[in-house]
Amino acid sequence: GRSLGQGMDVDTRPGGAAAGDRTAMASAACRWRTSEGLSMYNKILLPIDLNHKQSWDKALPTALNFCQTYDASLHIITVLPDFGLPLVGGFFPREYAEKAKKAISGDLKAFVAEQVPKGVKVQRIVADGKAYEAILRVAKKLDVDLIVMASHKRKRLEDYLLGTNALRVVQQSRRSVMIVR
Repeated sequence: GRSLGQGMDVDTRPGGAAAGDRTAMASAACRWRTSEGLSMYNKILLPIDLNHKQSWDKALPTALNFCQTYDASLHIITVLPDFGLPLVGGFFPREYAEKAKKAISGDLKAFVAEQVPKGVKVQRIVADGKAYEAILRVAKKLDVDLIVMASHKRKRLEDYLLGTNALRVVQQSRRSVMIVR
């Protein structure tokens, strides 16, 4: 790997990183370009849970900043629980999983239309299975350069498990992962 001092430029313009502004700091810290002009990030994966704004309210602006800075594409993934598991699948009619996937897909399309600026190249992905496994699988399949995820502390058990997914992605990913607080 290359150190910052060798062929890399860092944006240190005034206002590039206001004190205490994490998004601005992330933006300034990541405005690096190699001497060949190649972008550090071409594909950015953003896992979100449409039912929990905390999963995207800070991570989305950070991911969009990277996309705009590097002309990178944004790949937004949301994960359905695995209805194929015998324990879970037995409680739902066979066609339920397909209907749920179509509904989530429509919700994700509306989310992108409302939250992502027109100039950003974006792909919507609805995956199923365990959240961290689906995120890692899609990251590998798409060969993303960066995964941007939210970290949030909440009190309910299901929210603790969402935090566990972020931890597992960080531990098991071969790609760079940015946790936004």
